[in-house]
Amino acid sequence: MIKDLKIKHTLPPEQGGKKYVKFKKTGLYPFQYGNVNGTVEVVEFAEANYQPVTAEEAMNIMANISPLILDVRTPGEYRREGCIKGSVLLPVQVIQREYVKLLDYRDKPILIYCATGNRSTVAAKISTQSF
Repeated sequence: MIKDLKIKHTLPPEQGGKKYVKFKKTGLYPFQYGNVNGTVEVVEFAEANYQPVTAEEAMNIMANISPLILDVRTPGEYRREGCIKGSVLLPVQVIQREYVKLLDYRDKPILIYCATGNRSTVAAKISTQSF
């Protein structure tokens, strides 16, 4: 529970539930999970340097530029629904914690995709902020 933000979030989430929480206010907030106490830092992301593309545009990019293809869906979606050949799975839920895996691509093109475009937008913003 994060009292100052009036948020109650059950961990782990129920099956099919979101594994992340969106916050409306930035700052440092104390939290409690069972008998564990800590602090959450909520930051505002700067505008990302990215451009949404259609599936056709993505195909052209992959054919002509050879970007890192980053799949930000869940491992379950990756297994059940398949993936783009040569893609790297890095779920949006862990991308901020594991962004160091992307540092070699800091100045290279990255094509980020998910099921609907929401998580790829979030991942693009996180990646831009992390670099």
